[in-house]
Amino acid sequence: PDDVTSDVSTPICAPTPTSKAQDGGSVATLDGDLALGAFAGIARAYGLGKISGRVGVHDVALRGHLSAPVITGQIDIPADNPPIEVTLGGDTKLKLEIPALLLKIVDDTLYISGDAKLGGQKFWFGDLGNHQTFFMLGGDSCAGTFGVAARGELDGRLLQANLPKVFLRATGSFEIKDFFLEGQVKDEPRIDTLFGLIEPGPRGFLGELTFGGLDPIQISRGPIEVVRCSSRQRCPDDLQGYAAFIGGRAAARAGSAPTTALRAKIGTRGRATVWGYAVVNSDFSGLAASDLRLEFADVRFTSFDNSGRPQLKTVLSSDGVALQGREFMRLAGDIQVVSAKWIRDAQEQFKVLSFEDPTPAPESAPPPFLEQLQLDLNVRTSSPARVDNNVFKGVEGHLQLTVGGTYGDLDLAGKIDVNTGVLDINILGTPYDIQRGKVVLQEELSESTVDVLAVRQEPIYIDNQPRQMYLELGGTLDTIEWRCIVQGDATGALSSYECAQYLVLGGGEQEAAESTVKRYGGGGLLGKPINLFGNLTKVRLNRYIEDSAPGAAPYIPEVSLQLGQFGIVADVETPPRWFRSNWANLRLGAGYTRGYPGLLLRQSANWRVRFKLLDNLSLEFRDSSRSYYNERIIFDPLRQQKLELKFDLQLPSVR
Repeated sequence: PDDVTSDVSTPICAPTPTSKAQDGGSVATLDGDLALGAFAGIARAYGLGKISGRVGVHDVALRGHLSAPVITGQIDIPADNPPIEVTLGGDTKLKLEIPALLLKIVDDTLYISGDAKLGGQKFWFGDLGNHQTFFMLGGDSCAGTFGVAARGELDGRLLQANLPKVFLRATGSFEIKDFFLEGQVKDEPRIDTLFGLIEPGPRGFLGELTFGGLDPIQISRGPIEVVRCSSRQRCPDDLQGYAAFIGGRAAARAGSAPTTALRAKIGTRGRATVWGYAVVNSDFSGLAASDLRLEFADVRFTSFDNSGRPQLKTVLSSDGVALQGREFMRLAGDIQVVSAKWIRDAQEQFKVLSFEDPTPAPESAPPPFLEQLQLDLNVRTSSPARVDNNVFKGVEGHLQLTVGGTYGDLDLAGKIDVNTGVLDINILGTPYDIQRGKVVLQEELSESTVDVLAVRQEPIYIDNQPRQMYLELGGTLDTIEWRCIVQGDATGALSSYECAQYLVLGGGEQEAAESTVKRYGGGGLLGKPINLFGNLTKVRLNRYIEDSAPGAAPYIPEVSLQLGQFGIVADVETPPRWFRSNWANLRLGAGYTRGYPGLLLRQSANWRVRFKLLDNLSLEFRDSSRSYYNERIIFDPLRQQKLELKFDLQLPSVR
């Protein structure tokens, strides 16, 4: 589109001299100083805080009839007076200082000029270039017409204060190179002309979002033009509304990233480039048109479950994702998963496993724009994705995923090929090595089908002969069932319940084991060693908090109780969010064990400090002490202090 800006300075209602000043009638004049503190009550009604300072009133005159007076005069801040100070409201208090102000009233038009400081940043308003700052007080058709011309810097804290649901933290600034706004407020408020040219300030802009799971975003360079679409400010396809040109008008339809594109740093390693345009409807009801292009590399993204706990950590890259369309938007492109790790625990039950989110999703409909957004995304892993939680240890696999449909009605297709890893289900005791596996993704992610085969790390004995035992996982992600297959056992494949009973009661001698358990009056689970029973009786007190206050749960220390092999175990540890930065994490913890009466251990206590750096380097200090019922037969020291340095290096599986 043509860049037409010369007509912007011509207002619809231009201030022109009138002949009213020559009319007869009475004349009233006003001179002196005016203390602004007298207007504190009016200021509070508009959400402002404290207001202080004085202004000088010079030759302000009212001429003509009272029904249509003509006002002339001047108001300013005398040179020896302190600046006007106004405290702005909001969560973040900001002080507005106006050291210079000049108001002139000529022929029913108020002209305003001066400079101000907001959040330490200075900006100017008034007569800038071909634009003026004015407000028309009189005139039948032009009363209420206004114009604002300004330049300066917009402090990031001001954005945080006015957009608390968007920015958790914001620093730096945006530099307003040029800004002009003209409109009417007499009857129905409207904006006739808008033009703004904005760039990141000298220190850039750093913002941390309250949603999305992204690291802080630092915008370093790239212009943004904002316009009100009109015959003087044409928008793409002559659309009406408000348009934003990311990277400037010259980059509106560029097929590849131009030199003027907006550049951003995300976290410690992530990079992103954005260019193109977006047009919003005049009533701000949604997007009228868009052609935005995005390229990014090594961007860390964390997905959270419905209770606010992290469940998936990824690093993403893409050579091109585009949001394009008119009325109906389409998001398309290829996304490469550089690394991914699933960390949310699975729900363990006696018969099944489940990856379903234990906390129901909040009932809130997405905005109409998102609900109707069409998707065409291809997601691939460039290195094996990992699963590390309470059941799967170091499981690796490759992902191929196609996302179609709309945001409100997703259409998922693809698969995850599992290569290697360990399956460790508490109720089954010994871990299992995964031999092969596949997850076929469905439209409903929880209904994706699972097919995994694993072999027991330790053999079981049938007729005093070692036999391999295999575990088959099947079903869907929200209900995974397992079966057991034992070499040399005529029972064949067993169901989840039969599999658990087989291991609990003892393979190969099932009848004898059952009679022994019944003789002591216990059920199947009581015949298992105490460590298995302890795993089944472990209680995490935080789960009760997650049910009643899911938003506060991630900030509450993690507390658990368990019947361990040697006694009752209590453990407490600070949550990951307490001492966390973009590159490091510090956690403090303590544990206490009270031994069972009649056994060896009397009590044991420990406290620990763990420092983790860049996800692969950790340093842990642990101080532990213990006491026994009979210390004469114990050779271990009663107190131990340990300093441990760990470096994790992950290599792709050969398989």
